Parts: sequence; structure tokens; C-alpha cells
Amino acid sequence: MKNTILVWVALLFCATEIWAQKNDSVLNDQTIEIIQTYKPQVRQALKPSFSSELPPSDTATPRYQYSLPQQALSYSYSAPSLRPLALDKDTASLPFPNYLKLGGGNLSTIYLDAGIGQFKNERYESAIHIHHLQQQGTYKYQRTSFSGLEATGSLRTQNLRYHGALDVLRNSYALYGGFVDTGSAAPMFTYSGATVAVGVTNEIQHFSDIDYNSLYKFGYYHRKGISESSFDGAINVSKPLDEHFKVTVSAIWGIAYLSYSSGGSANNNLLQLAPRLHYQQNGFTSYVGVRPAIARGNTGYLLPDIYLSYLIPHTTLGFFVGWEGTLLQNTFRQLTTYNPYLQAGYAMHPTKQDELYGGVKVGINNNFSFTGKVSHRNYQNLPMFLNNWVGENTFYLLHDNVKALSVEASIRYDLASTFSLKLSGAYYDYYQSTYAHVWQEPSFRFNADFAFRPIDDLKITAYCSLLDGLYALDALNQITYTSTIFDLGMGGEYQIVSRLGAFANVNNLLNQKYQRWYNYPSYGFNIYGGLRFKF
Repeated sequence: MKNTILVWVALLFCATEIWAQKNDSVLNDQTIEIIQTYKPQVRQALKPSFSSELPPSDTATPRYQYSLPQQALSYSYSAPSLRPLALDKDTASLPFPNYLKLGGGNLSTIYLDAGIGQFKNERYESAIHIHHLQQQGTYKYQRTSFSGLEATGSLRTQNLRYHGALDVLRNSYALYGGFVDTGSAAPMFTYSGATVAVGVTNEIQHFSDIDYNSLYKFGYYHRKGISESSFDGAINVSKPLDEHFKVTVSAIWGIAYLSYSSGGSANNNLLQLAPRLHYQQNGFTSYVGVRPAIARGNTGYLLPDIYLSYLIPHTTLGFFVGWEGTLLQNTFRQLTTYNPYLQAGYAMHPTKQDELYGGVKVGINNNFSFTGKVSHRNYQNLPMFLNNWVGENTFYLLHDNVKALSVEASIRYDLASTFSLKLSGAYYDYYQSTYAHVWQEPSFRFNADFAFRPIDDLKITAYCSLLDGLYALDALNQITYTSTIFDLGMGGEYQIVSRLGAFANVNNLLNQKYQRWYNYPSYGFNIYGGLRFKF
């Protein structure tokens, strides 16, 4: 029975397989989804093992190399006029801001020099200078006298700085040149005058980057028979355009009124405008401008104002060229300051000068500087002086158009406050003029100034001055050459105690009777000294 069942099952399975192959059936597509729960696990990082252990020491000596470019510095130095210490504006509190110097010597020398600088605080400062020097030479009636007072002051506000100055003088010159002794004293030219100046400068830069300053001067100048009133001024405005360009504009004027006690008067006025465009970058410094001007007689001038300099990179060597036109007013005060023996009547003409120049400048270690310049100069109405042999031995004035070539050089060396030396010289070749020579004008000039302080309490100074190429006309109207002027002198000052010092000066050490103005010999050897008190 069991076997019969197995046989039927086997037959049924075979029948099913045969039927399936005959019908070629296709299975339906099915999607199987597998769902599994996943839990991420972060693998534990290995912790580094730290140990406090110093690196091995380096016993080798380090060697460093630096490449420093040479600093190319350019200096433009203009030496201020020599003044006593009390005139120097200094905000530091000096132990003795005032001084008095009294002295005397040969040639009947009487010397006084005083300075007051104690009146100042954080907002204002002032200085007063008083001086007097009178001498009488070996020639009969040879004497001079110089007296003066100079006072300056300034007041600072938040935005402005106000300036003020007063200058009073009285100078006398005896007309001893060729004077014939008649039993009476030689006549004197005595000049007296006063000048008041006021000005203002902005201390803080304006919101529009405009800087400005102005100066106004009122003056009166007198010699017996002649008086001159003047009003001079200057207004300067500047504004930077960008990092390299700047524009400046200056207005300059001089108004002079000359009157004679015998009757008559004359005006000598000058008005000048000076716009400039400045440029500076990569060692180049330049400006370009023009100066239109109107002078006496309503004569118009157009003066050039061009300058270019270049400093070679990584050096202190520079070159410069330029073309500059200037106009000199030739007031009575200007002319008689240059030659005090000028006669009363003279023609008024302004002097125009055109200078085309080029040169070189170099500085070393801030101690040494050299400047050399070669120029071609063209003068229009250059004043010249000739002796007037009729009556008083004065000089009358000539004007001429002159051309000249010039060579100038200057050397300066400073070693802190211990040692200083300055040398300067100029040679002029006047190659075109109406007259045989440029009368009474030297063709060669040389000056040397020396200062040495071996110890703190001792200062030694010396000077040398040389002029050559001077020509004049004698009483017979013959050309005469004036011998070379060579003036050598020295001085010294020693501080004995804090409030007391002693000084001595020697002028014309070689006793040369040179003649700066023809027929007016110099004083010769002169020595004077005295004491200096501080308080």
C-alpha cells in the first residue's frame, strides 16, 4: 500500500513538469524589501602620548646677514643771520634768559650788546635785542656809529600764530674819503628809521588742506634832506592736490614814497604775483611757475620760475637746473644799506635779473655738504657806483645792462656743537656791458667762517673775507684797480662762572687798509673785548 502511494506521487510530479514545459509560463516580477535597523558607531581614536621633554640645545653661533639700502637724504640749508642767543625763540626755560655785554678797545671802540628773552610762556614768546658800536680811525674824521633795537614776538591761539616785530636803527658815517681839512669836522650821513611788521600763520591745517601765511611791514627811513615811507607785504597760500602735486600762489608788493626837503617827490612801487605748481616723487623735485610783475613807471615784466632737481637713488648725490627771474625794487634804504655814501639825487630804476643755472649737491653723514652751481645771468638796469669828486666825496648812481657767467660753490662741515666750518666762493665774468667795467662790483668773492669749542666753557671763532676785481675812476677820470681786499679776524668767549663771561674780538688782523668803496680806506687793525653778564 505504501509503495502504491509513492508510485502515484512520482507519476503526478512527472505529469506536472510535462505540462509546464508545454505551456512556457513566465514568472511575475517581485520586489523584495529588506529592512534592517542600523546604529552607527564612532571608532575610538587613539590618544597621543605627551611627554615634557626639551629639544636638544643648539650650540652653533648664529650669523645674520642684512641688506640695508643707503639712505638717500636731501638737505636744503639756508643759514639764518647771526643773532645773539636771546633773539632765538626757544620754548625751553633758560637759567639766565637775559644778557649784557660791555666792552671797549683801540680805535676808541665802545661796544654794547644786550638781549632780553624772559618774557614768554606756553602761548607767547618775545625777544629784545639792543646794540651799539662806535669807532674812530687813524684818518682824520674817520668815524662811524651803529645803534639799533630789534624786538620780535609771537602769540599762539588754537588755530593761528600771530607775529610782530619792531626794528629801530640809527647809523652814522663820516664822509672822510678825500676830505680836505678846513678846520671843521667832516660832514656826516646819519640814517635813522623804524619798521613795524605784523603777520599771521595758520597753526592747524585747514579742513580743505589750505595753508596760508601773511606779512605786512610799515617803514620810515630818513637822512638829512631825504625821507622814504614804505609799505611792503606778502600773502602766501598753498594747497596739495594729491600725494605728489601741490599748488602755491604768492602775492608780493612794495610801495615806497620818496620825498625831498627841498621839494619834489617820487614813487617807487612794485607788485608781483607768483603762482607755482610743485611736483615731488621718486627723487624728483620740481616746480613750474611764472611771475607777472609791474614796477616803477607801470613797466610790466613776465619773470620765469622753473626748477628741477633729481636725487640719485641710494646715494646723497643730486643734480639741479633752473631758470629764475627776479626783480629788485632798489629803494633808498636798499641802496644806502649797500653803499652808505650815495649822493642825494639819483635815477630810480628796478633791476631785473634772469638766471639760467645748473649744479650739483651732495651730503655725507649729515656732517658734510657741498653745493656747486654754474649760471648765466642777464641784468637789466644793474646799479653801479662812481665817485663824485665835486664837493663831498659821495657816489653817484649809474645803471647798465650787463651779462655775466658765474661759478659758485659752498662747503659746510659740522661736528655736533664742537666744530663747524663753512666756505663759500663766487666768480663773475662780466663779459658784456656798456662801460669798461662794472664799477665798484667785485668779480671774485670768498668767505670762510670757523667755530670751535674745545671745552664747554670756551668758544673760539674765526673769519676770512676776500674780494677782488674792483675797478673805479679816480679824480682824473682814469680807470684804477682797487687792491685785493683780504680781511682776517678771530674771536673768543670764555664762561668764567655761570653768570659771568669774558670775550675778545680781533678784526683786520693783518692791518690791511683796503678800500671797499674807492678813497674810503678801512679802519685797519682793531681789537676790543669786555665782559658778558647773564641774569
